[in-house]
Amino acid sequence: ISQLRKLTERKEIDPYVFKVKNRDGSWKYLLVTMRALDIQDGWPTRILTMELDVTRRTILQEIHREINGIGVGFRGTHYLSELLRTAVRVIGAHEGTLSLVQDEFGGGITWQVEPSGKLTQDKDDQLSERLTVYSGGSPRMENNPELAAKEEFDRQIWEAFHPIRNSQGVAIGEVRLVFRDVTLTEMDVSATLRIIAEAAEAEITRSLVESRMRRHNELLEQNVKERTAQLSELNRELEAFNYSISHDLRAPARQVAIYASEIKSDSDSALSPSSIEDLNRIEELAAKMGTMTNALLTFSRLGRASVDKNEVDWTQQVSDAIAAVGREYGQKACYEVDVHPTEYCDENLIGIVLQNLISNATKYSSQQTQPTVRIGSYAHQGILWHFVEDNGIGFPESQSHRLFQPFQRLSGATEFSGTGVGLATVQRVIENHGGRIRASNIDPHGARFDFTLGTEIERLGGGDRIRTGE
Repeated sequence: ISQLRKLTERKEIDPYVFKVKNRDGSWKYLLVTMRALDIQDGWPTRILTMELDVTRRTILQEIHREINGIGVGFRGTHYLSELLRTAVRVIGAHEGTLSLVQDEFGGGITWQVEPSGKLTQDKDDQLSERLTVYSGGSPRMENNPELAAKEEFDRQIWEAFHPIRNSQGVAIGEVRLVFRDVTLTEMDVSATLRIIAEAAEAEITRSLVESRMRRHNELLEQNVKERTAQLSELNRELEAFNYSISHDLRAPARQVAIYASEIKSDSDSALSPSSIEDLNRIEELAAKMGTMTNALLTFSRLGRASVDKNEVDWTQQVSDAIAAVGREYGQKACYEVDVHPTEYCDENLIGIVLQNLISNATKYSSQQTQPTVRIGSYAHQGILWHFVEDNGIGFPESQSHRLFQPFQRLSGATEFSGTGVGLATVQRVIENHGGRIRASNIDPHGARFDFTLGTEIERLGGGDRIRTGE
């Protein structure tokens, strides 16, 4: 009645699916379209009706819907057994089995849904032999008179098979459905089995990937534990080494300096000028050894130092470093400063970088008539960079790879005081910040060190106040 009313109002209604029960008890689905050809007294008197049998399409859609609706909580063997149970129920099969000859779940296994609906699990010793028929073939459907006789069934019993393949296309299992009454065509049964097999293949692939990832993660975790234990042992050895340096090396150096000083004091009048000069040299070398030991300790500790980054006053950091260098050397250079006002770094560690670079620039330009040290900042590809440049002796380009190696002093630099650890320490602090440093020689005189701590200009603001591409 409702459809006739719609015809009266619109003369045509949208197609709809109508479910009809056949004489054998099965259901048929019809896609119905209706159009009113004549309407009298507000009621259609002639109607054009078109019907299209969509039983196959509807059943396949229902199977798709049911299989896709298997809960996300099902994984592995639970998913495969639920997949088989759903398939048997939806397609109306008498019984069904899903078998795997090899899988990630512990070897060959078969699930069976019995006619009563009970799900059982067992081994299938003949599965490997049966799978050979799938080597180049496709799914099949065949009559099984022996099974019909065994079950005392007076009509035909049909079995339908479809292979389950791995990612290489090799058959590793099969889906089997048994029908007493086949209401679907062989094509429909094959299509349904293909849907089930593809769902099983997808789950097996997912389980394989998950299992491999789990094993990979377990291996990584084990490697991390082993590496952590090795690092802990190395750290203990390093602590012991540092203790040895602190106590076993510095103490003798201090004793040597003390003995040399006492000899000079007790025998000043009896010593020749050359002997006094030798004792002075001993004191200087002992002091240098103490200084180098302290530098080595600092370099070693920085490798384990944590970096606490905060926004700091970069202008003040540079000023403090210049003041510290001035106290060490006296005001022997002209410092030209044009830096970005702030930086994101560890305030305590970054002072080591600035003092070392500015100290080197001051030291190696001290023989010039007008020693000049330039300190500045610039932006490159959105990253904040800094530089320290001098007009000193520079360095040979061929030896630049040795600049940041501990205790490596280049030719021309040996006449200046130093431990040979300063630039190595600078590089370690900068890299601990996530940055990098590079050195370049300035022709005809001087050296320049550019470094970044990896800070983006936008993070600090003020990008419009800084030049680019220095």
